Amino acid sequence: MIFLPTGTNIISKNLDSSELLQMFSIRMKSIETHCYEIFKSLPIADFNFQPTPEVMSFGKIFSHIGLGLEIYSGVLDGSTPDKEPDSINRSSVLTYLENGFSHFSNVLKEQEDKDLFSYNHHYPDEEPWKELRISEIVLLAYSHVTHHKAQATVYLRLKNSTPPKWRF
Repeated sequence: MIFLPTGTNIISKNLDSSELLQMFSIRMKSIETHCYEIFKSLPIADFNFQPTPEVMSFGKIFSHIGLGLEIYSGVLDGSTPDKEPDSINRSSVLTYLENGFSHFSNVLKEQEDKDLFSYNHHYPDEEPWKELRISEIVLLAYSHVTHHKAQATVYLRLKNSTPPKWRF
């Protein structure tokens, strides 16, 4: 917590599900905004930039983020993920990403009356979900988006584009 001002209280000692859900919702909205800023920072001509054949292209990173959000949403609400776009064009990827964030945001709101520390989700007996509480699935979604938006930031640097200011 060395980057936070003195006296900043992020998590109370007696955190309950509603406080945790509120914290997750705020943080997810923040990384969503940052994700769009990163997405829009690379010129359209470089949208399919891929530093090496072994890694995803810039555009693929964002469709992959959208797919991840759809998968995590499905674990929590039982829905089947929308198909990831076949063609990696900027507008279809942006729409898919927006839909993924919107779906996940709605699913978070649906968790309001649940115990986030329970395994009460739609795949409690299936791998790899059976080991994870609702709160851990939400945290997994958060860390997955954070990981890949950081990857996209490196791509911006490789193309001599200045990334947007980081946000928490």
